[in-house]
Amino acid sequence: MKCRSIAPFCIILCAALLQFSGCTNRTTKGYDQPTYGGQGYKHFCEGDFRAALDDYRTAYIYAGKFDRIVAQTGYLFNTGRVYYEMGEIDSCISVMKSAWENYEKLIDTTDASAAAGFITLCFATKNISDSAWSWYEKGHSQSVESQRPFWQTVKARVLWIIDKDPKCLVFLDSAADYYNKRKDHLSIALNCLYSAEVLFREGKTAEAESFLKQSLAKFDLVKEQYRRWKVLEMLAKVSWCMGKQDDAQSYYNRAVQCMPESFERPDFKEVRGCSDK
Repeated sequence: MKCRSIAPFCIILCAALLQFSGCTNRTTKGYDQPTYGGQGYKHFCEGDFRAALDDYRTAYIYAGKFDRIVAQTGYLFNTGRVYYEMGEIDSCISVMKSAWENYEKLIDTTDASAAAGFITLCFATKNISDSAWSWYEKGHSQSVESQRPFWQTVKARVLWIIDKDPKCLVFLDSAADYYNKRKDHLSIALNCLYSAEVLFREGKTAEAESFLKQSLAKFDLVKEQYRRWKVLEMLAKVSWCMGKQDDAQSYYNRAVQCMPESFERPDFKEVRGCSDK
């Protein structure tokens, strides 16, 4: 069974933006902002989100000293991206709106669309349906054809986060075809993780377990290693609900060991309770 991708285009775009001006050896006299960009992306991949925020803020300041508006806007986006991963939703909305406004002024509708996608997901996370769908329409209208899979997955996530509607898998399936053909490991890993979330809640534990194991294997092939803890945590829950208590304890211990410091350690009682079902 194929994996379904969750917001894959946006994740790929974020990876590019997170490295913005940080993956080149070229420098401008008196302008060392690229170093901070590279450090920010490295810290982001390692799950050291506070350090990533510091790096991107510093890069933003340096970019402003040389009137590099495009670079500054990229770092706003990057900062919002980090806030999103940290679960600091209000901060993400504020920063992403600023990035979206700048992209509008720069007539960069593609990146504006991506920023709108994150704003959409933020409002969905806050369960503010009207705002989520309003930003969905706004961002979707700015999108180009290559972003179609992204907006299919954003729609799927809004349906799932707000309504827990399993029909979201239809949209995830459609987007997955595109990314599986391209063997995009990061998108496939996310695909499997979020598909497993839906399947687990629907009581399809064996299928969810299979998707999670595929996800874990794919994360071995990408830079964003910090995401592994979430897969391991879900594997612990699924294993416990399947009667595999020893496996559940092992997965839980691994999850706690590798999760970023900015996250609160989950209680093993939550795993034993099968709280996602």
